[in-house]
Amino acid sequence: MAVKYLSIVIPTYRQRYLEDTLKSLERQNNRNFEVIVVENGYCSEATQKAVQEHRGNLDISWYFEPLHFRFAHFLTSLGKCSKLWA
Repeated sequence: MAVKYLSIVIPTYRQRYLEDTLKSLERQNNRNFEVIVVENGYCSEATQKAVQEHRGNLDISWYFEPLHFRFAHFLTSLGKCSKLWA
């Protein structure tokens, strides 16, 4: 798989707005990006399901950060990016 130009990191505590966000990303004309969804302290089956449903249309990954610290999930996800721009 080619390296993407942009990594979009979506930190989420609950799945509340994730579905709308992922649908919006699917409608983008420039698809040279990857999506990284990271949950912080709460592992939601709904979030995992949303990621699975969009896997065919987006280059998307899901990660769980068990430590419930502010921005811990974001900092962890930066290490998952395939490119410099996040």
